[in-house]
Amino acid sequence: FSKSSAIKFEIRDISLSSRILATFNDFLGSKVKYENDLEFLGKLVKDPNANIIKLPNISASIPQLKEAISELQSKGFAVPNFPDSPNTEEEHSIKNIYAKVLGSAVNPVLREGNSDRRVAKPVKEYAKKNPHSMGPWSSDSKTHVAHMDSGDFYGSEKSSIIDKNCSVSIEFVDDSGNKKILKENISLLVANSFLQILFNKEILKVQKLQLEISKNEVERANELVKNGVIPRGDLFEFEANLTSVEKSVIDAENSLKLAKISLAQLLLIEDYETFDIVDNEYQLDISNILDKSPKEIFAYAVENKNEIKIAETNLEIAKKSLELNKSFLQPRLSAFYSLSTRIAYSDRLMGTGELNYVPIGIVENTNQRVLAPVQGTKIVPPKSFADQFDTNKGQNYGLSLSIPVLNGFSTRSNVNRSKVNVKRSENFLFQRKLDLENTINQAYNDASGSLKAYQASQKSLESRKLSFEYAQEKFNLGAMNPYEYSQVKQRFESAQSDLIRSKFDLIFKLKVLEFYFGVPIKIN
Repeated sequence: FSKSSAIKFEIRDISLSSRILATFNDFLGSKVKYENDLEFLGKLVKDPNANIIKLPNISASIPQLKEAISELQSKGFAVPNFPDSPNTEEEHSIKNIYAKVLGSAVNPVLREGNSDRRVAKPVKEYAKKNPHSMGPWSSDSKTHVAHMDSGDFYGSEKSSIIDKNCSVSIEFVDDSGNKKILKENISLLVANSFLQILFNKEILKVQKLQLEISKNEVERANELVKNGVIPRGDLFEFEANLTSVEKSVIDAENSLKLAKISLAQLLLIEDYETFDIVDNEYQLDISNILDKSPKEIFAYAVENKNEIKIAETNLEIAKKSLELNKSFLQPRLSAFYSLSTRIAYSDRLMGTGELNYVPIGIVENTNQRVLAPVQGTKIVPPKSFADQFDTNKGQNYGLSLSIPVLNGFSTRSNVNRSKVNVKRSENFLFQRKLDLENTINQAYNDASGSLKAYQASQKSLESRKLSFEYAQEKFNLGAMNPYEYSQVKQRFESAQSDLIRSKFDLIFKLKVLEFYFGVPIKIN
């Protein structure tokens, strides 16, 4: 197609699998290094002479990401698994790296940060204030727009403006009225996304503080080299550490940006490029929810949770259906009565009362005519509505007895199916209660464990801080080498990160317990 124009195309792979391989080059352990084509295009797009044709690409969700990881692993690529709930520093690092390929990772790069396809807000406001018609459309126009009339999301989606805070769940209702919860109370998702932003903000503050410390360390090491206290080789260690911390700051900024975009999209905010939350210090307030026992929380939840109420409703529907099908096995005696009438609005032909004699034949022997009297007629208008209603009314009534004989087999089959459906609904309700109880017990144990982990992290940070301050004094006096000092500093940084992580992990797990106990989700 383009040969006549002497245009050559260079193909770049920005598929999900390619982005994963390019991001995890260090994990593959092979001599082959996969080029990051998306990063290359991100630089190329800034060149005014560049022309990029982008084919449809995947905006990866976590399930799609996991499928891609599994497929790559089956083909021999040693990419790590995606950690849903990271526990170690390495797992957190892996999750942060995967965050770079999640969601709409391509469009923001190729559009230089703008992945919003919607019209700019000033343009939209101008169009609202200055509406104009597109003009008449002629049937012989070559322009044609094809679209679905039904069966797509545009035909079925609904929007609603809620005037106050409430809980939102997504339910599927089938033709029989049975309900199934697809997503219950998305307020937990919002709370988790909000806490993720707070978590990333505190991590970024710690990394920026460490960056300042690292810069001071390089300056101090330069002085020590000049004074002959440490060799120049030790300075390189501090400079390398500074570079590493600078990279950590960039990673923390990227994680914070992704967390903001995630919450903005969840809240359907259009201008999520400038979206942010109030930058207040969040103080951990240990809820008294742990004073409740798991049984108390379960007792409340089983009476108020939508999934239990829906399961109970489905059971009642199944029982009513069984009663209805059983009734068809009994003889049925029914009575009927009907009253009918008719109304006509056409003219009528009526007799005048005057008789006219009309010949109808002759007598054979005498040839005398045979005459018959015929009454004269005239056209008159229809009777009144009331007269016709009374004159033309009729009644019909009777009894009907139905005894199921041959159709009893199909009726009994329906009864048996209804019995099975009742048992299924009973088992489903029982299983829902078991699942809810297990979930609450697990959430309670998780929250209790998180509280202990948070308290331990506080003690660990206090100790690591004192150790780091002591190591700084020794290093400044030349009594500690850079490697030992770096190890102490890394342990201090790790303790800071662990405390932040355990803090927000505890907050969310307390919110989960409060959610099951009916406490409104609030983050102050």
